[in-house]
Amino acid sequence: MNSRLNFRLFIAHLRLHETPNPGVHQTGSSSNIYLSNIANTADGRIGVRVYLGEKVAEAALPQLLAHRSAVEAEIGHKLQWNPNPENDDKIISLFREADLYEREKWPEYIDRLVNEVDKFRKAFGPRVRNLNLAQEIEVGQADAQPSV
Repeated sequence: MNSRLNFRLFIAHLRLHETPNPGVHQTGSSSNIYLSNIANTADGRIGVRVYLGEKVAEAALPQLLAHRSAVEAEIGHKLQWNPNPENDDKIISLFREADLYEREKWPEYIDRLVNEVDKFRKAFGPRVRNLNLAQEIEVGQADAQPSV
């Protein structure tokens, strides 16, 4: 089956189950920061990410990194923090292997995404709402160093 068609079928299936908008979940008041689900048939993975648009990324990422240990403890997994530092926009993500060609596994994948979106929303939502995007923050804590 064509991977684009398979992806569309997976997203259609996801829309029918427990999550109101599988593509984008906004967590903060700024449209430059949002939470999204990822389903990638080419790479065989699914995941959740916080996207920080380039207008706010430079100020937002250091503030969120200051909470890295607490966020990862709340979510229950190590996250990828800014895996592409050369990009102007930034992401914080959690990906897992998933063979989207195996339809019988879709309910498992959907349950996982719904669970992880909920954890991301609870961990990042309040922190995003409390970001000070008007000032640059100096990063000096060991916990605040970006890495994958």
